[in-house]
Amino acid sequence: MAIVRYPDNPQAPLVPAPGSAIADSWQRCRSMGLESALNPQPNAVSRHDMRLLLERDVQLARVAEEELRTLALAVADTDHVVILVDDEGRIVSSAGEAGPRGPVLRHARGGVDCSETRFGTNAAGTALVERRAVTVRRGEHFFRGLQHMDCLAAPIFRPGGELLGVLDISCETRPLLPGLPELVQSSVARIERLLLRELDSPYILRVHPHPGCIGTPFEGLIALGEEGQIVGLNGIGAQLLGVERGVAQ
Repeated sequence: MAIVRYPDNPQAPLVPAPGSAIADSWQRCRSMGLESALNPQPNAVSRHDMRLLLERDVQLARVAEEELRTLALAVADTDHVVILVDDEGRIVSSAGEAGPRGPVLRHARGGVDCSETRFGTNAAGTALVERRAVTVRRGEHFFRGLQHMDCLAAPIFRPGGELLGVLDISCETRPLLPGLPELVQSSVARIERLLLRELDSPYILRVHPHPGCIGTPFEGLIALGEEGQIVGLNGIGAQLLGVERGVAQ
């Protein structure tokens, strides 16, 4: 838990532990002039905005569609909501029961901006900036109006290393279920595998130091061109080759 209280005042507000991703996010929020006491509101989304969003994010929506359904089934009847967000922080789609959604997640619909600029420290918005998986628990949210929520998100990268979006799971009524980080990472691995397959590369190397992982979502994939040059990697392939994907802003 990246939250501490000032030792001389147990009633003081919670503050992030120095040096954490949460602390960095809070600092960004303050530099943007955000005030933690304010209640963030979702942006209005017109039909025109939604049409442009769907046209822009058609590939992300398509390759992640099956994983959204799978995750929604995995967290059915638990009040968790699965959210797909593009690289600009806009919700592309979401899955989960509409009924249990609380005052915040009922706004989790296409076109809503969940970047740090709009909602402060939150898993999806902060993962976009950090370019890595992020979990934000209750008091770690910058805005007090979000401090009843738990959320986690993992980034999705194109085979060339560009950030495409993030996959998020959030809940307002209970702590996040155990095992969700691994579940989300597995979904991201399968999405990135589909993205790499779409390169239509003539050669794809399947690598992993443990042979039993070949043929699973945990294998490294390296797409090669006609002359043997690397044209794309999935996340595990990048890790095995020591290639850094994305740079934190």
